[in-house]
Amino acid sequence: MTEKIKNLFLKNNNQLPLVLIFALVVMFWAIFDSSMQYITPILMKEQNFSNTLIGVIIGFSSVAGALFDFFIYKVFKDTNFRRVILVMLAICFAYPLLLWQAKTIWLFLFVVAIWGIYYDLYRFGMLNFNYWIH
Repeated sequence: MTEKIKNLFLKNNNQLPLVLIFALVVMFWAIFDSSMQYITPILMKEQNFSNTLIGVIIGFSSVAGALFDFFIYKVFKDTNFRRVILVMLAICFAYPLLLWQAKTIWLFLFVVAIWGIYYDLYRFGMLNFNYWIH
């Protein structure tokens, strides 16, 4: 693995600019995602939800992500990491807007389901990028 990384940077490689741009996108996405992970429970607590209910709501994102895994193979049959990451970024743009409007448990469940879906898209995009690089 380290040998492949060394070859990527030491050889005259035409993939290097794409790798650096992708790393920059992932860095800013990670800052966004960590901010949303911090803000989401605070907004739920402002609605006077109990800690148990907040845990159930946040856990629902994993359930939604797992259900999305069964659906994704039909939607993204012939795709590459660029398309997956662009769809993920579009969904990420909607997430804070929906979170800001969430006042009921059902809307919070919908919002965290979107959270689970965009995180799955992130993981699939990273996996596809890894296959593309090698």
